[in-house]
Amino acid sequence: MKKLIVFGSGRGSNFESIYKYIEKGIIKAKVVAVVSNKENAPILEKARKRKIPAIYVNPKNITREEFFRNYDFIKNYLTEEDKNYLLKAPENHEFFSSNKFKELKRILYDHKIFHTIKEFEADGIILAGYMRVVSKYLIDKFPNKILNIHPSLLPSFVGLNAQKQAYDYGVKIAGATVHIVNEVLDGGPIIIQAAVPVREDDTEESLTKRILKYEHKIYPQAVKWFCEDRLLVDGRKVKIDLTDLKLKNIVNNEALISPGLEEVFLEN
Repeated sequence: MKKLIVFGSGRGSNFESIYKYIEKGIIKAKVVAVVSNKENAPILEKARKRKIPAIYVNPKNITREEFFRNYDFIKNYLTEEDKNYLLKAPENHEFFSSNKFKELKRILYDHKIFHTIKEFEADGIILAGYMRVVSKYLIDKFPNKILNIHPSLLPSFVGLNAQKQAYDYGVKIAGATVHIVNEVLDGGPIIIQAAVPVREDDTEESLTKRILKYEHKIYPQAVKWFCEDRLLVDGRKVKIDLTDLKLKNIVNNEALISPGLEEVFLEN
């Protein structure tokens, strides 16, 4: 049985959809902790109600002072040039407002998270509405073991507000993608996708709701395959062992799902 940690920043609907199948014994896993960068995120309360450790890690604590307190760690990510002037640099130096400094703070935050969750000895991380970019540091700690869901048919419409991006662009087909997390934002190898039609009378809200309906199907399916060691990452592709499975591609005469869903995930 795999031990999973869920990361989330919001209401936790994808966490709930996955946990439902864990409770039923369909996904052979245990959620050993839920982590959030938002102190009052509803996902934390949902974890507490299920007697799951709910952990808030404050990203605002990653200040310039925290940066230098952890200099022995962070210096591994600095160039020699950076090291030569950084310790002498004044507080208003341009480095401390640069994208590079932001990335270093992201690494330091993930370093803090890793040492917070290390005791749980997790086999994988499930991102469920986690509104932070995961750094290379954490990805290297869990290689090919961090899953994410994105509400678009990747590689289209990466980043925030993907449903709005698709709706505003005027696409005729939208959807959702579950992928392995790598260093490219929403750019990791794809496990499963659901495509749904965009109707003439759709609003952004109705389209978002339709996409979410199938997020709640394809994410549990992908997590089940992960927990059964069916996924093999080969470069840009995820090869899935489907030899003993019967899958359905067309769901509710509405969604096209590839490679498909097992019967247990077809329920409305």
